[in-house]
Amino acid sequence: MESLTKKLLLLLAVLCLTPNLALADPAADDATCAITCTVNGIMEWDTAAFATGIALGPVTGPAAYTEDGNDTIILYTNGSVDITADIDSDALLTNSDANAPVDTLTTKYGITFDYTSAGTDTYGVAGADGGEWQLYNVFLTPTAATVTHYKGDGDIEVTLSCQVSTTADEVPDKGDYTATQTLTATWTGPAD
Repeated sequence: MESLTKKLLLLLAVLCLTPNLALADPAADDATCAITCTVNGIMEWDTAAFATGIALGPVTGPAAYTEDGNDTIILYTNGSVDITADIDSDALLTNSDANAPVDTLTTKYGITFDYTSAGTDTYGVAGADGGEWQLYNVFLTPTAATVTHYKGDGDIEVTLSCQVSTTADEVPDKGDYTATQTLTATWTGPAD
């Protein structure tokens, strides 16, 4: 009988505790939400034109004359790009006076970037990589300047340099000489 009493007491205890279990607060329950965001390939100049342009000169005498200058623009990119240049006569410093005979000045270009990529950060400018100035009609031709994307570097400072020169005893015609150099960025690959 003692075993029956123990069983009854145990049953009574379970019945008394069951309502308390049913009234207890529920346990915490989690729900997850997956978040995604796609970033497309981005390649664009910060402005449509260089900020100030490059002003050279004046040529003041018959002695050989050489001067160079530069201007900078930002290229936003999250991938690798090639930069090519205009190599037609628009890029040649030419006398802009419609009443004067056509005259030109020796015009050379170079380009640099604000990062170093295995010695390929300078094209056509004498400098750390030993590059040379390139005449307007062969600048970045046939090989474009390659901007290799590095993670975390999405704004590339591109500096265009221009050099004008004359030879001794060959005085150019008087007047203003103008040129327009156009750089074109072409997407070559996704971010690495």
